[in-house]
Amino acid sequence: MTGGAYVGGLVGDEYFMGVIATSYNAGPASGAYYFDHPAGHDSSGTVLSSFWDVTVSGQATSLGGTGLTTDQMQVAQTFLEAGWDFLGERKNGTCEFWQMPAEGGYPVLSIFSGHVPPLLQGEGTLDEPYRIETANDLGTVWYRPAACYQLVEDIDLSGIKWSMAVIPSFAGRFDGQGHRIRGLTISGITCLGLFGILGEGSAVLDLAFEDAQVTGTGSNVGGLAGENYGMISRVVVSGSVCGAYYVGGLVGYNSGTILASCSRGLVNATDGYVGGLVGNNKSATVRNSFSTGSVKGTDHVGGLIGHNDSSKIVSCYSSATVFGEEAVGGLVGMHQFASISSCFSTGAVSGCPGGGLIGDNHQGSGHASASFWDVETSGRIESKGGVGKTTAQMQTASTFIEAGWDFVDEVENGTEEIWYMPEGDYPRLTWEFGQEPP
Repeated sequence: MTGGAYVGGLVGDEYFMGVIATSYNAGPASGAYYFDHPAGHDSSGTVLSSFWDVTVSGQATSLGGTGLTTDQMQVAQTFLEAGWDFLGERKNGTCEFWQMPAEGGYPVLSIFSGHVPPLLQGEGTLDEPYRIETANDLGTVWYRPAACYQLVEDIDLSGIKWSMAVIPSFAGRFDGQGHRIRGLTISGITCLGLFGILGEGSAVLDLAFEDAQVTGTGSNVGGLAGENYGMISRVVVSGSVCGAYYVGGLVGYNSGTILASCSRGLVNATDGYVGGLVGNNKSATVRNSFSTGSVKGTDHVGGLIGHNDSSKIVSCYSSATVFGEEAVGGLVGMHQFASISSCFSTGAVSGCPGGGLIGDNHQGSGHASASFWDVETSGRIESKGGVGKTTAQMQTASTFIEAGWDFVDEVENGTEEIWYMPEGDYPRLTWEFGQEPP
C-alpha cells in the first residue's frame, strides 16, 4: 500500500472516528507522511486488541493498535491474551471466530477456512426452534441470526469473558422459556450486551440474567442489548452495566418495545444518557416494567430512563437511587415530545437541576399523567411533571385508584389488574407476584 498522505494499513482516513477491535494488518505500506496502522492521522476513534506487523510494514509507529514482529503475529497466544475468540478455546468466548492455519501463518477467520458452527437440534422455525442447551450452543447463534431459538437449560457462563456482544446482530426470536443465564461477562467498547443489536422484527422473551457484568468504553451498552428495534418481553437483568453514554441496565438505546421487564443492580456511565432500564428511549414504548438499584451519570440520568424522546412509558416504576449533574430524575432524566402515564418513582435523586419524577421537560413538550413521586424518599419537592406525595400517601391504594390505575380486585379502572398493593409498601406490578418472570 502506498500513498502521499493519511495512509493506513487498515484505516487511513484523517478523521477516523469509529471503532476497530480484534483486527490486524500484515501487509506492506508506505506513505509520505502521517502513516498510521491501523488508524489514520488525527484519529479520534478507538482501537482495541488490534495489531500490525512492524516487520512487513516497515513502520514502527501508529495512532492505534500494537506493533508486533512477524513471529509474534503468527503465534496464537499473542491474540488469546488480547481476548480474541479462537476455535477450541472457551476463555474468550464460544463463538469460535478465529483460528490459526494448520500450515502456520497469521490468524484467519474460521468461517473462511471451512469452519461452520454445528447445527443445533431443531429446524430454526417458530414451530421447531433451535434448542440451546450449553454455552457452546449459545456461541453458534451469530451464524444464523434470523432463526428461532429456544433455551432449554439454564446456562452458566462463569469463567468466560467476551470482548464484544455474544450475538452481534439478531433478527430472529429468542425464547428463554423462563431459564437463566448466569455470569455473563463482557468487556469491550460499544454495542454490548448478550445482543449487540436487536433488529426490527426480533423478539426476546422469558429470560433472566443473574450476575451480569457488562462494561464498555463507548456507547450503546446494556445488560440484554446495546440497541433494540424489536420486542423485549419478560426479561430480567441483575448485575452491573457500565459504559460511556446510552447506557441502560436492560438496553442502551431503545427504539422498540419493552414489556414486563426489569433491571436490578448498578448502572454507571462516565457520560450521559443513562437509565436504570434504558439509556436513550427514542420513538419507543416501555410498559409494565421497573428498575431498582443505583444509576449514575453526568446528564440525562433517570431511575428508569435517561432520555425519553417521542416515546410512551406506561405503568412503570423505579426505586433506583439516581446520581447526576444535570437533567436528573427519579423516573426520567430528560423528557421531550413524549408521554408518561400511571408511573411512579421513590428513589433518592441527587443532581442540579433534578426532579422527583422528571429531571427536565424539554420546552414543556413532554406530558405526565396520573404519575407520582415520593417527596420524602426522593428528597425532592419539585419535578418537571407528576405529582409529589408523602410516603404514607404513596403507600395507600386509593391515591392511585382515584387517578385511574388498574388495580387487582377493582373494575372501574379496567380488568387487566396491572397493579397490586402489598401491605405497607408501594404499588407493585402483578407479574411480580405469582407470575414473576424468571
